[in-house]
Amino acid sequence: MTIVGAAANMVGTSVAKKVGIEITFKEFFKWGTIVVIQSIILSLIYIYVRY
Repeated sequence: MTIVGAAANMVGTSVAKKVGIEITFKEFFKWGTIVVIQSIILSLIYIYVRY
């Protein structure tokens, strides 16, 4: 959910910066939160349907 949460996140933001795309911590956190919430909702739906 944050840039420093995994090495891949840091590598991805570094590569993006090299090609001219600046990703701020706030922007990354916003999108990360959206993805996490969607993943939790989908997981809960799956668990509810499955069990």
